[in-house]
Amino acid sequence: RRTPRDDDTHNFLATTSRLLCNLYALIPRGTYMMSTMIPPEGAVHVIDQFDSAKCAPGNIIAGELLSCGQGATPYATVQGKTKLTKDKPEGQNKYYFEVVFDGLVGGFGVSFLNQNQNKVNIYNQDSYLMSGYGDLYYNGASKKIAPNVSRKMTKLACLLDMDNGQLQFWHDDVDFGIALTESRLCDGEYYITYTFGKGASGATFKLASS
Repeated sequence: RRTPRDDDTHNFLATTSRLLCNLYALIPRGTYMMSTMIPPEGAVHVIDQFDSAKCAPGNIIAGELLSCGQGATPYATVQGKTKLTKDKPEGQNKYYFEVVFDGLVGGFGVSFLNQNQNKVNIYNQDSYLMSGYGDLYYNGASKKIAPNVSRKMTKLACLLDMDNGQLQFWHDDVDFGIALTESRLCDGEYYITYTFGKGASGATFKLASS
C-alpha cells in the first residue's frame, strides 16, 4: 500500500530523472566534457594557450583547438605559451595540465623551448612526451608507461614536479603513477608540448577552458 512518503519519493525521482535527461540533451554530440578532477596537492593547475609562434607548419590553431592539417610534418611539435620554471619556494613548483585528444597518434608532455618548428622533438633530448601508444619518449629513448591511449575523445593529463624532478600522467583520470624521475626536470624552462604522429591528419587537441 502506497503512503504519502512513497508518492513524494516517486515524484522526486521522476523529476530528477527528467532534469538529468534534459541536461544531457544540451550536451553537443561529439564533444567530451572535461572532468572536475582536482589537481594533485600543491600543484598549480595551468590553463595553457597554443603559441602560433611555436607551431610546426601544417598544424592549425583555432582558439582552444589544435588540428593536424594535411602535409604536417609528423612528430614536429606545437608548444604552449606558459613557461614552467622552478622559481618559487620549495614545494610550490608543481604544474598540472590537461587536454582532450581526438584521433590517432598524438604526443603530449613538456619540452624545452623549440627554436626549430620542424624539429622532431618527440625523440630528442629536449622533450618528455607520452605518445598515443602509451610510450614515454625522453633523452633519445623510450619506455612503456601506459596502455594505448590514442582514441576518440580521450582526456590526457600531466604533472611536472620540478621540486622532485618527476613526471606523472593520467588518461581519463586513471593515474599511471610516476613515469620518470630525473634531476634534469628540476632545472630550466619547460613548455607544455603537443605533437601529431604519422597518419594523424584531422586529429585534434582541445585545451581545457579557464
